[in-house]
Amino acid sequence: MKTWFSPFASIAILILVFTVRQPDQLDFWFFLAPIVWLACIYFITEWQTGLIYSLILQLTRNRKIAISWITLLLFPGTAIHELSHLFSASILGVRAGKFTLEPEPLKGEHVTIGSVMIADTDPFRRYAIGMAPVFSGIVILAAISYLLNPVLTVAAQQVISGNWVNRDTGLALILLYLIFSVSSAMFSSKEDLAGFTGFIAAVTAVTAPLVFLAARFGISMPAIPSGIEQVIRPVFGYLGTSLSLIIIIQAVSYLLLFFVSFLINIIIFNFRNSNRRGK
Repeated sequence: MKTWFSPFASIAILILVFTVRQPDQLDFWFFLAPIVWLACIYFITEWQTGLIYSLILQLTRNRKIAISWITLLLFPGTAIHELSHLFSASILGVRAGKFTLEPEPLKGEHVTIGSVMIADTDPFRRYAIGMAPVFSGIVILAAISYLLNPVLTVAAQQVISGNWVNRDTGLALILLYLIFSVSSAMFSSKEDLAGFTGFIAAVTAVTAPLVFLAARFGISMPAIPSGIEQVIRPVFGYLGTSLSLIIIIQAVSYLLLFFVSFLINIIIFNFRNSNRRGK
C-alpha cells in the first residue's frame, strides 16, 4: 500500500460521511475535487523532484552535489515540513528529540532531507503528527495563493508594458518559488506514517462500504446545520481553486524542466559523439 494513500483516504472518509448525512445540500464531487488535486500535486512534485535531481546529476556527475542543490532548493518547504512535526508533537504532548534540516548520510538510493525525532506514542497521536505537514502545507499554500493572485496580475501588467524589473515581478517570483518549495515537501514520508498506513487502509475498507450502504438504503444521519454548510462550502471551493492554481504552476515548471533536460541530453549526446569521432 502506497504511503500517499493514507492522507487522501482519511479525508475521503470525512467527505463520504458529510455526503451521506445531507446528500441534498452537499455535492460529493465538489468536496472530492481537492483530494484529486492533492493527488495530482503529489505525483507532479515527485516526478519533478526526480527530474531536477537527474538533471543536476547529469551536469555535475556528483551525487553529493546533486543532493545539496535539491536540499537548498526545497529548504523552505522542508523547514515547514519538519516544524509542523515539531509543533504538532508539542501541542499533543509528545516529546520531540533531535531536530535537523540537513540530509542524513547517504544510504542506497534514498536520502532523508531533514528529520525530527518523536517519542513513542499511541497510533492516533503518531498519525496526527505524521500528517501535520500535509495540513499545514495546505493552509500555507492557500495563503500564498491568496497573496499571489493580485501580485501576479499587477506583475503581468508591468511586464506587458515593458517594465520587466519591478517590485511586483520580484514578489511574484518569490511567491511562485515558495509554492514550488512548499508543495514539493508537504507530503508525509513513509517514515512519518510508519505502521499506520495499514490501519487507515483497513478503516477505509470498512467505512466506505458502510457509508455507501447507508446511502443505498436511505439511512440518513442528522442534518448538518445550514450555518456549518455555509462555512464548509466556500472553504472547499477556495481550496479547490488554490490547488488548481498550484497544479498549473507545478505542471508548467515540470514541462519547462523536461524540455531543458531533453535539450541537455541532446547536447551531451552530440558532444560525446563528436569526441568519439575525433579520437
